[in-house]
Amino acid sequence: SYGDAGVNIGSSTLYSQWGQVPGLAWYEEESGTYVAKTSEKYKPTQYTESIDAIRRVLDSGDFNTTAIQESIQVSENFGMMAATYVLPEVNFESPDGDPACLSVGVITSFDGTWKFEMMASGTLNFCLNSQVFLRNPIALYAVRHRAKLDIETGLACINI
Repeated sequence: SYGDAGVNIGSSTLYSQWGQVPGLAWYEEESGTYVAKTSEKYKPTQYTESIDAIRRVLDSGDFNTTAIQESIQVSENFGMMAATYVLPEVNFESPDGDPACLSVGVITSFDGTWKFEMMASGTLNFCLNSQVFLRNPIALYAVRHRAKLDIETGLACINI
């Protein structure tokens, strides 16, 4: 299940009373909800593609996923999505020497707010605010939503 991230976002060329104008309009296909206007160079990924990619990494690894915690959040107008996976059984030491567990995630957007990022990092086990440290991430793939965006390259980058 993808929750609210299971939507399909479509695009349309923009027109005014004088004809076509530069850019694309993005909308949620089922309801027609307007999401954003971007340049024609903008190359987002469907949220389900990004989530499936992270799930593939976790399924193909030798990780203990029995207690995995999945969180998928989508903004109200479908413009942004964040998916995180915390593996409390995959433990290591943080850069400060504190116990941590593996966290893997992806953020992306259709509205240009976020660039596409896949990351593997750690969540501190005994921190009341569930701090995630990215000072020394295990792996990070970050790219703007342009032609260079490639989910498979991101997966290779965070090959944990």
